[in-house]
Amino acid sequence: MTATLNLATPAATNARSWWFVHAPADGAYRPDIDALRAVAVGLVILYHLGIDRLAGGFVGVDVFFVISGFLIGALILGEMQAGRFSIVRFYERRIRRIFPALIAVLIATTLLGWYGLYPVPFRNYGTSLAAAAASLSNLYFWQTSGYLAGVGTSRALLHTWSLAVEEQFYILFPPFMILVRRLAPGRTVLAISAVALLSFGLAVVGVMRDANTAFYLPHTRAWELLLGVLIAAWPGLKIARPWLRAALALTGLALIAGAAIFYNSRTPFPGLAALPPCLGAALVILAHRDGGSWVSRAMTFRPFVFIGLISYSLYLWHWPLIVLYREYFGVDTEHFTRTARAVLGVLTIGLSIFSWWFVERPFRRATASRGVVFGLAGAAAVLTVAGGLLLTAANGAPGRYPPEVIRLASYLEYDSRPQYRTGTCFLGARETFSDFPPQVCLKRDPGRPSALLLGDSYGAHLYAGLADTLKDRSLLQATARGCKPSLRPPSGDEDCRRLAHYVFETYLPQHPVDMLIVSARWMARDRPDLGDLIDWAHARGIAVVVVGAPPEYDSDLPSLLARGILAKDPGFAPSHLNPASRRTDAMMAAFVAQRGARYASAYSALCGGGPTCEVRSDDGAPLQFDYGHLTRDGSELVARRLAAGGAFDLSSPRR
Repeated sequence: MTATLNLATPAATNARSWWFVHAPADGAYRPDIDALRAVAVGLVILYHLGIDRLAGGFVGVDVFFVISGFLIGALILGEMQAGRFSIVRFYERRIRRIFPALIAVLIATTLLGWYGLYPVPFRNYGTSLAAAAASLSNLYFWQTSGYLAGVGTSRALLHTWSLAVEEQFYILFPPFMILVRRLAPGRTVLAISAVALLSFGLAVVGVMRDANTAFYLPHTRAWELLLGVLIAAWPGLKIARPWLRAALALTGLALIAGAAIFYNSRTPFPGLAALPPCLGAALVILAHRDGGSWVSRAMTFRPFVFIGLISYSLYLWHWPLIVLYREYFGVDTEHFTRTARAVLGVLTIGLSIFSWWFVERPFRRATASRGVVFGLAGAAAVLTVAGGLLLTAANGAPGRYPPEVIRLASYLEYDSRPQYRTGTCFLGARETFSDFPPQVCLKRDPGRPSALLLGDSYGAHLYAGLADTLKDRSLLQATARGCKPSLRPPSGDEDCRRLAHYVFETYLPQHPVDMLIVSARWMARDRPDLGDLIDWAHARGIAVVVVGAPPEYDSDLPSLLARGILAKDPGFAPSHLNPASRRTDAMMAAFVAQRGARYASAYSALCGGGPTCEVRSDDGAPLQFDYGHLTRDGSELVARRLAAGGAFDLSSPRR
């Protein structure tokens, strides 16, 4: 094993041509790894820009973990073997590498956020700022958001969770290796493998129990970094033949690409699903560890290598820019235009080159003493943490905005849990089927007709309004996040499938109800399953009411309303109405009528037949708290209007 790994930028004189970068003769620098970094950061950025064909681009972070594990593992193990490893020197290098660019981005994001984030989001940003500066942001976001779900997309520092995971790993890894070398000097690979397997097992089990915890916490991510360390720690594993190196590298790239293309936000992740992209990264690194191939030569295309060199700055800058663009212009990522994506991409690259050249490189090469490095880093961390906590204590500096804007923007942090009955009758991100209590959610009054509300969050947001409107009924509820009602195993997670199986296979056959109220965020592909459900219910004498989705916007409605006030443009929010909502509503209405069930249009309840929709209640509160979900006011208004139109009338149910 080589003693150290040179992470410096390759000199141009080492290149045989302008377009390709070649490693020095001693093989210390590997430009193909920088190219792999470019693949990783490219996937993450394109995923965050909303490129549909790369819905699994989040696996780029996992590729980064494997690369980081290999590079740092080679550095630590090489120095230990040479008898010159120093924990203090190691942490000094980490500070020089990570901290300067991170602090620069945190300062810039805070200044931009002052002009673009409303008080409540800015208050929460302050807490995340303190967490990021203290390398604890993974713990903060573990408690407050989900990375792959829409709830996380407004957090300007969400991406720093991965930096925190790495730093927590590198706090523990050097002492672990020192202990292994003292107690079992000949068992390094075995010890690393054992911990990696334990971490992987925890990730596999954790994803089934609590995917959010498995995603953010270091004990379920350590195996990805340790996979890279294993390559560095196992010098006897050599790939001698160039054709085999090329085959392994191509296989690795194919595994990464396949995950990026075929995964999406519904993929249980990490765990088993993280194995292909991580193995892919490991194969690419391993394939060219002891020699090159035509694949490694192709990967050293100079633009690829350069993107890899600035990949850290690219990763730091891209997400705050995307979030702040969304806030400034009131448009969700999935509705970004090509021009917007191109502008954000160019701006990210420009700022990253600047950051790499004027921040990363100078601080890494600075001749400051170790005491100065630790002192400056400590002072910067303390000041940043203090600034973040000050923003939190100041409630996000509300004096920046008029009172009505503050009121509207407060709905961006709307607590839907009481309205949905989250934790019992609505299974959210943190609940499992075992949390569903039939004695509470399916309790009925024998003296009244019964109606069972089924669906995803678009079903749960109706409960408060229906409970207030249908006071003559026993209103039952069985809803779960992303869980569209289906007789076949639905497309949701395991708890969704268990809930659906219980409702249709156990409960309803023994306790038939008078009416099913089925509500979800319907799409064209849902029609076959919905049709089967309608037929199944009618065959058992159960009336079915299918409630359509409400109007949807291309960003959060409270933000659009607030932005409209600031711009003095009352038509701002209506201009962001998604026209697909009306088309989907008409499609579902025609289909449900054809199957002989009753369709209740939440879209028409708020929009009538016109091109614009009601957006605020009589007292000015938003009727929806994000792109589509109803507030309690919205739920009550929709339920009243649907009931007034006879949608839930039992006197003449359609069959």
